[in-house]
Amino acid sequence: MGRSPKLYPPRPPREPVDEAAALVLEDGARTSILVRNVSEAGFGAQCPGFVRIDSDVVLERGTGIRRARVRWALRGRFGAVFADAD
Repeated sequence: MGRSPKLYPPRPPREPVDEAAALVLEDGARTSILVRNVSEAGFGAQCPGFVRIDSDVVLERGTGIRRARVRWALRGRFGAVFADAD
């Protein structure tokens, strides 16, 4: 018997970007990232290091600072949801 596909709520539209930014990890370490897309709810990025799923981070992008939680990470890429998007 087949399993029903898992249904997710629709995501807000994402704006593609190619922008250098900084990510502050839970332990206070700071790393450079490349933001690939942004929406009202979160962002996707590339990072040379390991970013732990469910970790709380701070995205420093231009003059803006936003808290977020990492939702997925795979092979140098990750996605996070903004803390104030709930």
